[in-house]
Formats: sequence, C-alpha cells, structure tokens
Amino acid sequence: MYLSGLVEGNQIELARHTSLSDGMTILVKIQLPKLSDVWKNDSNLSQIFATQ
Repeated sequence: MYLSGLVEGNQIELARHTSLSDGMTILVKIQLPKLSDVWKNDSNLSQIFATQ
C-alpha cells in the first residue's frame, strides 16, 4: 500500500483515510516525491496560470 502524507513535527498526517486501526504498528519507508509529482497535484496551478 502506498500513501502520501505530510510531516508535521514528529508525526505524519496521511492525505486520505485508510482502514488502518489506531495503535497498529506499521513500517514506513520515506521516499521524497519527484518534483513533477508535486506540481501535478498542486491545487493552485489553475490560479497561477490563469489568463487575465
């Protein structure tokens, strides 16, 4: 299972709901997204490139 999330202090907040139970032990592999993946999902792109 691959999930994206944000690091906040010493915690990782997942971007979407999962069926994982509270207290479940998991193994986390840290993999930084490629720059193209970050821009692809940026909700501000339409505002940035909007023609006026």
